Amino acid sequence: HRSCGIFTTMKRWRMLTIGQTDILVHPAVLPFAAYAILLGHGMLWLMSMLSILVHEAAHALVAAAFGNAPAALELTPLGAVMLLEDEMKLPPLKRAAMLLAGPTASLVMAGLALWLTVRGWLAVSGGAQLFLCNIAIVMINLLPVFPLDGGRLLHLLLVWLLPAQLASKIMRMLGGFVGIVLIALN
Repeated sequence: HRSCGIFTTMKRWRMLTIGQTDILVHPAVLPFAAYAILLGHGMLWLMSMLSILVHEAAHALVAAAFGNAPAALELTPLGAVMLLEDEMKLPPLKRAAMLLAGPTASLVMAGLALWLTVRGWLAVSGGAQLFLCNIAIVMINLLPVFPLDGGRLLHLLLVWLLPAQLASKIMRMLGGFVGIVLIALN
């Protein structure tokens, strides 16, 4: 990580290592968790973090299955991020599979929340929160902008169809447009 502020210069805590991948926790997670708990949103925060962790772990598992294990999976105050040394090492179809693994895992989690709630094994309020967390993760992650999964998938498709420079230009323009729309929608 480049040093550009307190959150990037803080030392991460290594919780464990799975295969070649370190599982890290950013120290700023603790005050964010405490704040959510104090506001009465502890369970929602926990479900969100769990959902994001499952989403990123799915990316990591598929990348590792294709011989490109991530260096780390880091839990941050706003979720989790998979730190893959070089995504471009994967051939296009394997890269697409790796990118789709996260949203697929989130859809499975949403379906599981629904199924557990219908069966009565999960309280309706908890099931609804878990379902909505995962649907929101899918919707946000499939936006066609970098660095989200949807943007990386669209760029992969555009590079296959168009010259790389044109594909990058389209992605920059699309990113600006989506950014303006999101700001306008507040």
